Amino acid sequence: MQTILQFIGLFLLMILSFLGANYLMEGDIFVAGALSLVLVIIMYFLIEFLKKRKVEITKNKFSTTSILLWTAFTVVCLPISYLVVHALNVEINAKKDLQAFAKELNDKNNEIVGIFQTENQQYISQTYLEASNSLEAYVTSNNKSVKDTNETKLSSPRFGISDLSQINKSNYLNKATALQSALEIKSQAMLDSVTKRTETTINENYHLVENWSRLRVVVAIKELENMLNSNANQLKRFLEVENYKKDIFLDVDGFTVPEQTANNSITYRTIDFDISDFSKLWDVYAPIWLFFPVLLFFGLLLLPYFLEKTAGVYDIKSQEDPMEGGIEI
Repeated sequence: MQTILQFIGLFLLMILSFLGANYLMEGDIFVAGALSLVLVIIMYFLIEFLKKRKVEITKNKFSTTSILLWTAFTVVCLPISYLVVHALNVEINAKKDLQAFAKELNDKNNEIVGIFQTENQQYISQTYLEASNSLEAYVTSNNKSVKDTNETKLSSPRFGISDLSQINKSNYLNKATALQSALEIKSQAMLDSVTKRTETTINENYHLVENWSRLRVVVAIKELENMLNSNANQLKRFLEVENYKKDIFLDVDGFTVPEQTANNSITYRTIDFDISDFSKLWDVYAPIWLFFPVLLFFGLLLLPYFLEKTAGVYDIKSQEDPMEGGIEI
């Protein structure tokens, strides 16, 4: 029975230390698996060695062998405790918050796309209206100053209508309509690329967080964050270059312009409960009580050592005459 309990403890420690390492290493399952396996194997053989040396350790608790073995055991326990506590902290405390954050990223992405569509449509409608009004004024006015003013306006980068030689009262609206169509095609092409990126990222990663795929959840969250930031900056640049509207998304809660960022790029807020960072996660939840189950696991591992029977304990009855000593049963 004690051996069964020991192996249960070893199995739980190996699984939890693997999960903890996997979260900290951002989904590097091979390194995480190798690390947890090596630590658990070392711990197992240390306990077996302790069992074999129990008589000697019990006889002299401060012998070199005793100190070295218990020191080695403690050294191995420290990284395992670190990994196990982190894994339990993620599973018990951070899991629901991280799933909520994934939903927040998806909702925020839909929000900025909606803002872009509204702003862009307003720009296209306003551009069409101004172009048609200027074209109408150009073809209907006999005032040279009015014609020159509207010709200059229409030839600006916003409208791009420089050749007015063929414009007349019967066809000037065709030019405005063509401009509107060109703007719609250009913006739709850009929006299609954003939509494709969104659909691909959501389909490949969102369910991994929602269903808590432990081996890939860290990478999935990073991909969702990258998707939102990429989409936001692509939409932002389009509005700035094509629509001449700056800093639209800075009014959206959560977006900022980090210091020393190239091209004035924006990023969405980073999470406080980053599961790839032990200290950040600890600061958020401060789960001191998680050390109790860790101690329980170590207790299961040491159970065979504590229950190992010894032949006896050597007891010296007299300091002056060691020959009076013997084995105390």
